[in-house]
Amino acid sequence: MVNRAGGPTVDDRGATGGFVPDHAHALLERAVGAVLNAAQYARPEFFDRPTPCAGWNLEMLLLHTADSLDTLGEGLGEGRVALFSTAPTGHDAISEVRIRACRLLRLPAGGGAAAVADRSLGTAALAGVGALEAAVHAWDIAAACGTPGPVPPDLAAALLPVVPLVVTDATRHRLFAAPVPAPPWSGAADRLAALTGRDPRWRHP
Repeated sequence: MVNRAGGPTVDDRGATGGFVPDHAHALLERAVGAVLNAAQYARPEFFDRPTPCAGWNLEMLLLHTADSLDTLGEGLGEGRVALFSTAPTGHDAISEVRIRACRLLRLPAGGGAAAVADRSLGTAALAGVGALEAAVHAWDIAAACGTPGPVPPDLAAALLPVVPLVVTDATRHRLFAAPVPAPPWSGAADRLAALTGRDPRWRHP
């Protein structure tokens, strides 16, 4: 993940080693589409619902997802990530996700690097890390809304190798809960959720 305050949690050697740059941007585009797909089931009356992210309700999750998408847009579009969010707000959490997702999807896929705090992260690496975060949060949103998971199996399968590049012993405590054993019948999306600390069996009652 890329944190505004903490900088990137994976360097170019780790993340780009598993990606062809064009592939990373394609994964990000599909993962953002999964977020939009999940968000269409959200309603303001669901905002107080619990989510697979312990301690977060659906509104908090949506706002975090919107900020993550905005951070990615800054890095990919402007070549830098601000330490604090400067994007205007004023919409409800669902609209914030839609606006920032659509803004991100309009950006051209490019090369180069993005400055995050005092470090630099290649845009291919940033896209790959962003794709993982977007896909996982799409899974979270759908689970909280009680709808089928929006992450296509082939997208989830392509992101599974990204997890050990991003979620290391040094970063897990800041980003994710401990991995959860996935039932043997789990598909790729549920295995992705399990590796990033979600219980694949979690669903809103």
